[in-house]
Amino acid sequence: MRNVVQGVPTAPLVLGRNIPVNGKFYPAVDGAFIPGPQWAHYMHGVVGLYNHGNF
Repeated sequence: MRNVVQGVPTAPLVLGRNIPVNGKFYPAVDGAFIPGPQWAHYMHGVVGLYNHGNF
């Protein structure tokens, strides 16, 4: 199975091995390698824009 979305880095929930993503080769990839850091970067940038209450 191969997921291909042009210009959008995605990773399936299952572990992918030896695959290129947007021209970069990954010997092993899952959600922690590509979408996880992107999500964290976005959230750090917008956290101050919204009332998130107290946890």
